[in-house]
Amino acid sequence: MLMKTTCRRHLIGIACILAFVALLPSVASATLVGYWDFEGGGGTEYQDKSGNGHTLTPEGNATTGADTGRTALILDGDGDYVTTPGGSTNLNITNASITISAWIRWDDQGSADRAFVLRHDKESPDYNGYSVEVRTGSSYTARALLDEGTLNANPTTTDTNVSDGTWHHLAVRMAAGGTPSGTARFYLDGVETGDDDTDASNPAYGSLDTLNPSSLLYIGSSRGTTQYFTGGIDDVAVWNNAIPVSSIEGLADGTYTPLTAPVPEPVSVSLMLLAGLGLALRRRRA
Repeated sequence: MLMKTTCRRHLIGIACILAFVALLPSVASATLVGYWDFEGGGGTEYQDKSGNGHTLTPEGNATTGADTGRTALILDGDGDYVTTPGGSTNLNITNASITISAWIRWDDQGSADRAFVLRHDKESPDYNGYSVEVRTGSSYTARALLDEGTLNANPTTTDTNVSDGTWHHLAVRMAAGGTPSGTARFYLDGVETGDDDTDASNPAYGSLDTLNPSSLLYIGSSRGTTQYFTGGIDDVAVWNNAIPVSSIEGLADGTYTPLTAPVPEPVSVSLMLLAGLGLALRRRRA
């Protein structure tokens, strides 16, 4: 009888350990893969403060300077933008999780139907990738495109006009594991203002397709050829996973920068195994 009880407890202990190991694939960390604050330098290049070496090169009259309380990228809407060199592979987010953050001051609506804050995707015909843009028309709101889906900051959910000449914080967060997987959310000044249900016929969820390794990241333009942004852009950041909503709120209210915002950390495999072993031993002594 004692042997059967001991064996049963051992089996329970092993089952606990296996259960902890089974959880490992769901534990994901978020890494800052690109961050540009447009401070300290300029002229011929702007450094990637994430440490990944995605240096931006200015085109046209793109420059940096003081802009209404911030040091930012300043664009005049006439052929100005900045771009990374090709081969920026870790900017090619290929899972169903991503976070994009940026500060913008959009002070000219221009004649185009939109202006791009950021764009990183394939060329025609599928355009898979990610981008953030501001829209003209009657609402002058912002939206994001993830994969081939569209995530709108729907004008029916916010009265904020982002072309009012003041600074606004934009953030897009898509987390794998939602319903459906990869459900995206849009945040304006730290407040959720849109989700993929705002365009149900073209929802923003699913895996982001693998981009061509030579795909460039453009800030302030659609691939350097059209839809130029006019105003200021600052603190552009991209993470390869969903960061906490509290971090997005902190980015918007100035509590955090992309370098200090809390992100999900990887859980040590050894700690998880030790936890499982401890639970097994505790049951054995009971």
